[in-house]
Amino acid sequence: MAKRRLPPGISLSLRRAIGLAKAMTQASRHVGVPLSHQARQRKLGASIGCCVILAVPTALVAPAIWQVIGG
Repeated sequence: MAKRRLPPGISLSLRRAIGLAKAMTQASRHVGVPLSHQARQRKLGASIGCCVILAVPTALVAPAIWQVIGG
């Protein structure tokens, strides 16, 4: 039995039709943590990138300050 296909330009998502996609989106925004695996990875990568940007200048400046204060 062949799978029935919809005409071009028309799609149907069961998750969107029953409202599950909207509920998950609202829950994710309310909690502040993404529910999908890909979104969690993206958020973690963005936060690590921010930490690296802040940590590198600190690591370079800290020894110079330590020399100045005579530590």
